[in-house]
Amino acid sequence: MKLLNTENLVQTVTAVAVVIGLGLVVYELRQAKSLAFIQIAHGDMDSGTQNLTSIYGEDLSRVLATTCFRPTALDQAGAFVLDAYFDSQLMYIQRIRVQVNVAGFDSPWQTITHRRAKEIISFPQGRRWLSTNDHWYLSDPEFAQAIASALE
Repeated sequence: MKLLNTENLVQTVTAVAVVIGLGLVVYELRQAKSLAFIQIAHGDMDSGTQNLTSIYGEDLSRVLATTCFRPTALDQAGAFVLDAYFDSQLMYIQRIRVQVNVAGFDSPWQTITHRRAKEIISFPQGRRWLSTNDHWYLSDPEFAQAIASALE
């Protein structure tokens, strides 16, 4: 009789261990899926950032100086470079948001958003660009709210 009770106990413990193990495997698969999505999203954002960087290239310092000291002297090419620079600033924030939203990483993205938005609005054209720009990342209400609060 004792042998039967011991055997039942061992089978029950084994079944519980198998169920817990399966739960952990499912949890790890979900994490791997989230991390794979983040890698894909970051790869896409990296290529976008490289594209923007190639647009403003080595001309950025001249354009930023012109924007600060002689905003009326900014030509169309300079405005194009400035737009790419501002875009890359917001894309940086969006990278961090992907990590927070998908993988649940803890990140002070609102603080970073304020810092990057303040950098953009420090330029004379920046506030107008930020308030009238309707890129895909501004369609996220929480992101748009963080930008709007930085404009206040």
